[in-house]
Amino acid sequence: MQQYFFLLGNTPPLSLAELQALLPNSTIAKIGENLGQVELENDDQARQVMDLTGGIVKVVKIAKEIAKTDPEFVQAEVTTYLLDLLRSTGHDKATFGIGEIGRDHLEPLATSTIKQTLIKEGYKARYVEGVRQGLSASVLLHKKSVIELVIMQTPKGLFLTQTVAIQDIDRWTMRDRGKPYADHHKGMLPPKVARMMVNMALGHLNPDSKSKVPLVYDPFCGTGTVLFEAILRDCHVIGSDIDPQSVVGTRQNVQWLFDNLEDVTIRSQASIFQADVANAYLAQSTLKIPVDCIVTEPFLGRPQPFPNQVPNIIKGLTKMYLGAFKNWTRWLKNDGIVVIVFPLIHAGNEVFSLEPLIDKLTPLGYTAVLQPIVYSRPQAITQRQLFVFRFKKQITDNR
Repeated sequence: MQQYFFLLGNTPPLSLAELQALLPNSTIAKIGENLGQVELENDDQARQVMDLTGGIVKVVKIAKEIAKTDPEFVQAEVTTYLLDLLRSTGHDKATFGIGEIGRDHLEPLATSTIKQTLIKEGYKARYVEGVRQGLSASVLLHKKSVIELVIMQTPKGLFLTQTVAIQDIDRWTMRDRGKPYADHHKGMLPPKVARMMVNMALGHLNPDSKSKVPLVYDPFCGTGTVLFEAILRDCHVIGSDIDPQSVVGTRQNVQWLFDNLEDVTIRSQASIFQADVANAYLAQSTLKIPVDCIVTEPFLGRPQPFPNQVPNIIKGLTKMYLGAFKNWTRWLKNDGIVVIVFPLIHAGNEVFSLEPLIDKLTPLGYTAVLQPIVYSRPQAITQRQLFVFRFKKQITDNR
C-alpha cells in the first residue's frame, strides 16, 4: 500500500465529500486547506480514482518525508531521489519539473544545480520550467515523459512527492464547450460539479439495493450536464424539463456524447421528455422506474435579484421545491438518493435559504446524510448549497 495526497479543487469540502463517496472503505485525512491524504494499493488505482473525479486537481505519491526544510538539504534529497529513480528504471535521461507548495517564504530550489548533478552522473537531463507550485495540467497531459516532483509543506511535515495523475482538462473542455446545444441565458451547472454530484449520489447508494446499472433522473435537465456525467459513470438516465427547447437540445447533446466520446463504455439508455416537475410522473408512461438517484440543480431564482424581491423569491422556491420532493416519492426506490442544489441568497446584510424546508421533508421520508456544502463563484449574490438526502418509503398503517 502507498500513501497519496489529493490536491482538492476550488471548494475543498465538496472535493472531500466526492472522494469519500468514491472510496467509502478508505480513511481520508484532510491535511490543511486543500489536501486529502489516502492510502491506495498503487499508482494505477490512484489514476483510476482521478479519472472518476470532478473535484480533484492532481494526485501525488508520497515518496518520503524530509527531515529539514532548508533549500540546500531539500535540493540534495530531490537529486538523490531522481538518481535512484533513473537507476531503478534503467533510463539514461530525465525530463523533470519541480514544484514547491507551502514554501513561498523560502528561496526556490536551485534546479540548474540539480540538472548539472544529473549530467555529471552520466545522464541526459532537461528541466521543464513552471510556476513555483508546479507544472500546468496542459504540460503534464501533453508531455507524458515529464517527471514532476512536488515538495509539499503540510501541517504534518515536509514531504517529497511525485505526480502520478492530473485532471484531464481537455476532456472537460470538450464536454463543456463542444456540445451542440447550450443556453447561456440560464444558470449553467459546471460539468465538474455535475460529476461530483453524480459521484456523491452513486457513492451513497446502498450496495444491497442499487441496480446493476444505476438509473439517474434529472428533472431540471437544462442542457443535459448531469445526464452527461451520469452516462460517463455507466448509468442509465432520465431527464425532463419544462422548456421544450431544452428537451430538444439535451437530446442532441446526448446523441453527440454517444457519437464523440470514447469514455462511454456502455450504451446507456437515455430518455428525455418535456414536463413540469410537478407533473413529470404523470407525463411519463413507459419509463423504467423507480430510479436509484435524483441528481439535479433546479431553478434558483434570478441570479441578481433586488433585496426587496428576495423574500418572495424564497417563498416561491420553497413551494416549488416542496412540490418536487413530494412528487419524487413516487419516482425513487426505497433507499434512493437525492443530490440537489438549494439557493443561498445574499440580500444586503441578510442571507436567505431554504433550510427551513428540511423539517417538512422528514415526514415525506427524506433524511439529510451530509451537512450542506456551500459553493459559488466569487462575489455571487446567489450561492449554492449542496444537499444529499436518503429516501425511505413511508409505511402507512391502515388499521
